[in-house]
Amino acid sequence: MKKILDTALSFTIFLILFSACKTVEVIPQGRLNMISSRNVDNHMGDYVLVKSYMGMSNADLKKQYKKKFKEKSNTIEEALDITVKNTPGGEFLKNVKLNQIIVRKGKKERMFWAFEGDVWGVKGQESSYRGFSIGDMVQWKDFKKTTHKGKITGLKDSKECMVKEDDAENSKAVEYDKLVKVSE
Repeated sequence: MKKILDTALSFTIFLILFSACKTVEVIPQGRLNMISSRNVDNHMGDYVLVKSYMGMSNADLKKQYKKKFKEKSNTIEEALDITVKNTPGGEFLKNVKLNQIIVRKGKKERMFWAFEGDVWGVKGQESSYRGFSIGDMVQWKDFKKTTHKGKITGLKDSKECMVKEDDAENSKAVEYDKLVKVSE
């Protein structure tokens, strides 16, 4: 009787462990010199390197897709837009790697796309995003409802910028949605 219970318990534990496993496989699909989902004016000539590397390494992709990752892209165009739009002033990618991500959980299998590469944009636009520019005075409230005031020192990505408070030495990341422009 004890042997049957031990076998049943072992089998149950085995099923629980392996039915909840999620595997992520990153498959390189190719390298490109340049890619854009919009028209790029070659005669403009005012394009500058905005960010020298944008995207995620294979290890980061595996970690993100094992979790609930909000910015999953079902198409190549969505993946390109996610990568470019996360950089303020971004227009297109150069020196690009395209990866296919396959997520398996049990019998279910889903496929996503991801890009990594250098983000380029129009000269002058990299210093402004969502109406905020480097050097703007802003105000925000933290989770304790305390009001803070500071100056934008950098545009981090599509969600946050770096703000240096009036009395602080270092800048900290603050979400754009929490910021309000104020006069000096």
